[in-house]
Amino acid sequence: HPSHKHKQRAVRSHGHNNLPNFISKYFPRRDDPDNKESYFACMLVLLKPWRNLRTDLKSVDQSWSEAFNAFLSSATSRIHDILAGIQYFHNCQSAA
Repeated sequence: HPSHKHKQRAVRSHGHNNLPNFISKYFPRRDDPDNKESYFACMLVLLKPWRNLRTDLKSVDQSWSEAFNAFLSSATSRIHDILAGIQYFHNCQSAA
């Protein structure tokens, strides 16, 4: 194949799952203005089903905040509870 020196294919067994690896000890805070876009991107990667990072999480003409708000508008109460729990962790850490 002409691309054999540049591309590789990984064959995974049925039922294999990939886990995203977030760069940081914790998820970003929702209320940190310096990391808003990082928060939106991380929460979409964590909670929105995707196969291709370039096309499934947001469209090319959307910002991360627009994609996140669109996702939240149709998200289940379980998703909202997960997001609230992540923020609750940060609130408790700040209060301590």
